[in-house]
Amino acid sequence: MRYLIMVLVVEALLSTAGATGGVTEDAGADLPQDSTSSSSLEIIEVFRADTPEELEATLADGYPPAWLDEILTDESIPEEDRYWLDCRVRAEIAQDLNLFFNEEGEPVHYEADRIRSGEDYWRECFIINPLGTDEQVADPPEGNWAGIGIIVDRFGNQIGEIAVSRSSSELSRDGSVGVTQSGIQGSNFGPGQMNLCFFYLDRSFVEFPIHGYTIHAAVSQSGKLVVASCEDRSRNEEKVHRLYVFDGDANLLWQRTLEYRPTSGRIHPAISFNDKYIAIQCSNRGGADPVILFDAATGEELHRWELTIGNHLHFSPDNRFLCISGGGGGAVVDCESGEVIWSRFLDNTVYDPAVEQVLDLYCTNAAETIYWLATEVSCLNYWTMLSTDESTEVIDSQYYGQPSISPNGYIYLAQFDLTEAGSSGEQPTPIRVALLKGSE
Repeated sequence: MRYLIMVLVVEALLSTAGATGGVTEDAGADLPQDSTSSSSLEIIEVFRADTPEELEATLADGYPPAWLDEILTDESIPEEDRYWLDCRVRAEIAQDLNLFFNEEGEPVHYEADRIRSGEDYWRECFIINPLGTDEQVADPPEGNWAGIGIIVDRFGNQIGEIAVSRSSSELSRDGSVGVTQSGIQGSNFGPGQMNLCFFYLDRSFVEFPIHGYTIHAAVSQSGKLVVASCEDRSRNEEKVHRLYVFDGDANLLWQRTLEYRPTSGRIHPAISFNDKYIAIQCSNRGGADPVILFDAATGEELHRWELTIGNHLHFSPDNRFLCISGGGGGAVVDCESGEVIWSRFLDNTVYDPAVEQVLDLYCTNAAETIYWLATEVSCLNYWTMLSTDESTEVIDSQYYGQPSISPNGYIYLAQFDLTEAGSSGEQPTPIRVALLKGSE
């Protein structure tokens, strides 16, 4: 189950007088010492539901509920931001309630083991694991598979079936191209053969053999590019680090041998929204970990940032900026000039668990709003932080989630999967929506 957390407060959160919502009475003691309230920002709560039942109750008269309809018809908010919110709310309803609403606002139910979005930013299409089906394609991809899945759009219309329904798969924005790993993973030096698996809406798939260890892959929103990084750990050969770039039909466009190994863990290469840039971080043990920006069409290296942080990479929606975070620090860089335009704990060479650590970092169009998930490691307190006009403000606290702000910075939300965050059992589903506005 996917959980959506949205901002809790009205006006300035740091003002403790009369504060209500999801911040506890003593939350101020948990805030970072260097945080300041941004006088140019007004945070207005517009909706809150604390359980799936409360969420479902708001849909008694169909979709959109009144509070959402008011936002979606407010022409003072950019259309792009309103569309983004509509997609995100539909996604939350689908993933928590197994429920869609078609173009006429009528409910569309699916009996499913799981419903999840295929692409993370817009969330216009979904992978559904149908309930109780064991059907497999005649000759499935190599390895362990959960069976055939179906793909639906944001209205619940089925647009295809796929041979791959595992949780690690990723789709293009329209769902036409998917990518994941297949094959058998070996040990560091043992046998194994991992493939980059492309899959499509007609149950077809293509497996591109790469090597015997983990592959980190991403598909672009357009579906025209697929990028994979890997480290070949063959027993009898020198380790080779590579970056592969394919088109959506699994044709190899170009590849590069990397100086250092790609960062391990859950980190994938990043592709800009317009397919212009590819970014990857490598791990240089004993030195700065370089983040490299490539021209996606030619493979030319455009910029390299030698940082002591890194491994989480996110492009701004307008493709101009790259947000780099992880290891406690964060930076926003200009993809055109290569300039670092914002940073926090950039030279993170001294680990201090008593101060704020940057976990994941994002920005809106033109980098006008920069926001990140922060933690004070020693106390395991979490905040969502936001910077605008040289000021920094805590806009949510005590939750571990993925913060998100609409492309032009008008709407804030954050979401996370409690199971992935280490929780277990049935959990309430907090849903909170807020508008971000400049003060009059």
